Amino acid sequence: GSLYALMPGDEDKKLKNIRLTLSFYMCHPGKKLIFMGQEALGNPDSNIAKLSMTLNKMYLDLPALHDLDRFATGFEWINCIDHGDGIISFLRKDDFFDHTIFVVCNFSDKEYPSYKFGVPYEGKYKMIFCSEEKQFGGIGVTLSKVKETKEEEFDGRNNSLTLKVLPLSIAFYQYTPYSEEELLQIAEKKVQKIKEKLEKEAIKKAKKLKNLSLKEELETKVNEADLLILKGKEVQKQIKVTSKRK
Repeated sequence: GSLYALMPGDEDKKLKNIRLTLSFYMCHPGKKLIFMGQEALGNPDSNIAKLSMTLNKMYLDLPALHDLDRFATGFEWINCIDHGDGIISFLRKDDFFDHTIFVVCNFSDKEYPSYKFGVPYEGKYKMIFCSEEKQFGGIGVTLSKVKETKEEEFDGRNNSLTLKVLPLSIAFYQYTPYSEEELLQIAEKKVQKIKEKLEKEAIKKAKKLKNLSLKEELETKVNEADLLILKGKEVQKQIKVTSKRK
């Protein structure tokens, strides 16, 4: 029997699994070999053939997918422990920093609206491929969106990226470093945030000192009032003693 026949679930789930399996195969290290007609894996769906042609072209066009696929430097795990989520992620690389491809695979049938990944490079990540694109028979995905990293430590890395992850899908993200102008803008924003934080702390301390000052002033007035009361009581006592003598 074919792989398609052996896959669990209804036809939609079988096709999702075939798209995911083919895409994972093509972005994983190692030379590829698929015989003509085998791309359908036993299913004559023309969308699967279209997916296979797209993946072949990407494999040839993107150096990160083939230049170093025989060397350890061409592959880096981001997270190979799925924690029960069914998600793994990794980088494909060549000798050029800005050719890096970030790959996210979801082998579960669960959707994750906001899934966080730790990434080694700060910058922008643009989705350039998803197995759930409409042209491949998927639900339809917009590739134009660019996601930016946050300076938050996660997965043992200094930066993080939060992405929507579709069920039984795989997505490729092209990495682009920040330009000098963007880095300058980011630095200015950081300085502004630090300045605002220091100003808030200064105002907070000033209020605290003011409150302490007011408290001390109030305590002083209370003490003065207590002294006046004591003096008043002593005067009353003296008046009583004097009146008795008379």
